[in-house]
Amino acid sequence: MGIRAGVLRGMSADRQHPDGLGLRGAVEYDNLDMSKSRGCQTYEKVIREGEMKTYVISEVEMKDHDGYMKEFAPLAAKAIESGGGKFLVRGGKTGGAAPPKGRVIVVVFDSFEKAETFNASTAWQEMLKASTRYATIRTYMVEGLA
Repeated sequence: MGIRAGVLRGMSADRQHPDGLGLRGAVEYDNLDMSKSRGCQTYEKVIREGEMKTYVISEVEMKDHDGYMKEFAPLAAKAIESGGGKFLVRGGKTGGAAPPKGRVIVVVFDSFEKAETFNASTAWQEMLKASTRYATIRTYMVEGLA
């Protein structure tokens, strides 16, 4: 059984990987078995070696830009980094057919479990409550390979 690649057909959290491996957030793929392709790792090896990362994506709509940047962002950054997260994206231009309104932040964690543990922590939940004065934040997690 190898990882399958091909054309992304749609996202569905309740679907399983074509090989029946229960990949979180699995998608439908064309049936191209890439396990024998040069340079491609099998799904089993990726899981065994713990190479799957979790990306936490936040869409931030500002209410009070100055307050967010001065009071919330520095404390949030410190909490994220001390919780095992590493920033990949902090703001910048967005585009596409339906770009998010406002700032986008992408943070990577070593595993889905570490991201869930951080997200459920009392300290982080208190930070999110405090953020409502400055912004509306929509956050979700995606497990995958980079």
